[in-house]
Amino acid sequence: MLESKLKSFKKNTLEHLGYYVYALMDPDGSIFYIGKGKGNRIFSHIKEFQKAKNLSSDDALSKKLQHIKDIVDSGKQVKHYIIRHGLTNEHALIVESVLIDLFRQQKELKLNNVESLDNKISGFQSQGIHSIDEINIMYEKPEAQILPNEKILAINISLDSHDIKKIYNRVRGTWVLDPNRANKADYIVACHNGFIIGVFKLNKKKGWYLSKDPGRYCFDGEIVIDEIVNNRLLHRSLNRTQGSQNPIWYVNNWK
Repeated sequence: MLESKLKSFKKNTLEHLGYYVYALMDPDGSIFYIGKGKGNRIFSHIKEFQKAKNLSSDDALSKKLQHIKDIVDSGKQVKHYIIRHGLTNEHALIVESVLIDLFRQQKELKLNNVESLDNKISGFQSQGIHSIDEINIMYEKPEAQILPNEKILAINISLDSHDIKKIYNRVRGTWVLDPNRANKADYIVACHNGFIIGVFKLNKKKGWYLSKDPGRYCFDGEIVIDEIVNNRLLHRSLNRTQGSQNPIWYVNNWK
């Protein structure tokens, strides 16, 4: 996933957010700060760092700001994720305190060894964890810009990680489809909750090929890093008009 360029939320998004609980993460996805707030609170830590970065001594920085400084000095960016939103102030305080307690005791609870939970369903009124780009898309809904005659193969996937490599491993297969038709795709996009979370280019020489599962196909490809392509496709909504039960669809029904 590309680094977010958002520095604040737009009015429509702010009206839906209410109070929320958020996490600041290292580039590798490790959480180092849990907070709660409303409005543009999630962006305030970067602004706080920018005001403090000219201080003469690193000793003057809090542990949180020093952590942000280390990330910025490495040439990377802090990741921002909203864990729950649409909360009352009281409920946000409770969620925040539970998460802080949980992460502070993660060694004793051996959370580092937990790869996934055995729960079959998510918790009550689960919204899933969203990046700030996904929250923006959810309420501002900028649509994907599909070029005339462009062949986009879209695949709906479940999401348990925002890591683009894990998204690629999930979307590449296995699927029931017509490989001859699928081989014509200009781009393969991974979709979740109505928006595009990954854009990939098919290895045309190899194409879609049979997997170990009879009748199912997978592909090899590469993550698209072309900024022009990503600006019009990635992190944008993609409306579907046919075959809602099938995880695979050919945008604009191309042949």
